[in-house]
Amino acid sequence: MSRQPRNALVAMTAVVLATTQIVTSAGTAASPGPIDYIPADLTDYAPVGVPDFSACRPEWSRPAAEANGPGQWTFSAPVALADALWWLDSRAEPQPAAPPFVRDGHGLVTAYPAFGPPRDDHDTANLGPLIDDLAGRVNTDNRGAPGNVRGTRWEDFVDGVESYVATRRLKPGYAVATTLRPTGLWLRAQADRSAGVVVLIGVWEQAGEGWRRIGGHYAALAGTDAAGEVVALADPVYDQAVRPDNGGRFVPTDGAAHSCRNAPRAHDDAGAVSHDRYDLFPPSGMPDAAWALAGYFRPETFGEGAAFAGQNPADHLADASGTWQRGTLIAVLDAALALQPRGGGSSVPTATPPAATAPPTPTTAQSAEPTDAPTAPPTPTTGASPTRARPTPAPIGGRIQFDRLWLPALRNQSRRR
Repeated sequence: MSRQPRNALVAMTAVVLATTQIVTSAGTAASPGPIDYIPADLTDYAPVGVPDFSACRPEWSRPAAEANGPGQWTFSAPVALADALWWLDSRAEPQPAAPPFVRDGHGLVTAYPAFGPPRDDHDTANLGPLIDDLAGRVNTDNRGAPGNVRGTRWEDFVDGVESYVATRRLKPGYAVATTLRPTGLWLRAQADRSAGVVVLIGVWEQAGEGWRRIGGHYAALAGTDAAGEVVALADPVYDQAVRPDNGGRFVPTDGAAHSCRNAPRAHDDAGAVSHDRYDLFPPSGMPDAAWALAGYFRPETFGEGAAFAGQNPADHLADASGTWQRGTLIAVLDAALALQPRGGGSSVPTATPPAATAPPTPTTAQSAEPTDAPTAPPTPTTGASPTRARPTPAPIGGRIQFDRLWLPALRNQSRRR
């Protein structure tokens, strides 16, 4: 057997083994502890802890970067950020009440737009405008500045969060902390101080004896174990907690509510979540003390690299970037951002928020049922990537299969000559 195929086989075997156990730096199996989920039961309105909003909307996708490829969901960064902000805002609300009651006493999340009858900032109808706003601030798909980035560049994400906190006049109440190649203990420390945390997940492909970064993805932290060996994520695309071997939690218990492809609006309600559990392990042959998510990819789902290829770059990893070759994949914690309440999380920030805003029509009731009404896409930003001018096709429906991501598929379109 030649050296390169043997190395590829060893790498694939390590990935498969990592789906069932966490491997310590010494190479021995460890028993991961139970997950301490970020606190739930927030009346206004995060009843199951950190929300798990879905990025699977046609207006939040783009056609494939390569010919004959599937479309991609590209809004994982603003959606994961919305998860964190929503939870922090719920925690800090001075007069909590669930929608449809209007309580908007903290400025991390406010209602959109700034006219018309009032509605609550945590109403499901406010989610789409919030994420569209965040997308412009973190420059998702070049909505904030001209460019050719697919998804959200890590450096733009950090700058956008810092700017968002400043423009909301909340810098006295919050600090932004970032780290590269976060450890489980760093993530645990942020959860202990009641921070809202977003991680940049690198999608790495085995290449010879090493690894190349072929894309990226964002998710929000939903919990950790005490030892920093296990994490739970609110993932804007994956809902893996429904898998019997995942060990995470999902609410409601109806598995049909947890499908990016078949029920994308079910997670518009912050009470519907899939908090996916992953043991952490150090991948062999990757430098810089990297930690990977065991079971995020499996041999039967390596083809889902198409969902992330070319997305969400990071300048500090540019030298390691590569083109997807349909090989062995792992998901690595490349970076993380924590929005920390000042004072170590022991008190709620008390900065003065901007005035609450409201939509043209009032919301009369809070419903756990997803709406099928489409959300109008925002007006394209001048100077954005040329692909934004092309119509974005909706993913084609299909049967539910929980061990697959179900990539959005493009409808065949004839070219005009």
